[in-house]
Amino acid sequence: MSTATTTPEADAIIDSAMKLSAAEREAIARRLLASIELPPNTYESPAALRAELQRRWDAIQRGEMKTYTIQETMAHLRKSLADGDEK
Repeated sequence: MSTATTTPEADAIIDSAMKLSAAEREAIARRLLASIELPPNTYESPAALRAELQRRWDAIQRGEMKTYTIQETMAHLRKSLADGDEK
């Protein structure tokens, strides 16, 4: 669940929407989600995702992209969390 702060107007809309049936809420939720741009690294189609994965695999094979072990990744994440980094 998002921690985004909402305005009083948005809260009123949410309160009203919560009184609707589950089917109506689902329809509204789907429309709202469809109106939001795709986040980074979300692909328009399975074919687009396959193309990106192939591009990355090819770059790894050519030595153009560094890979990390799970140990390196976890150490980086733990350090970032300890340092309060957002990335």
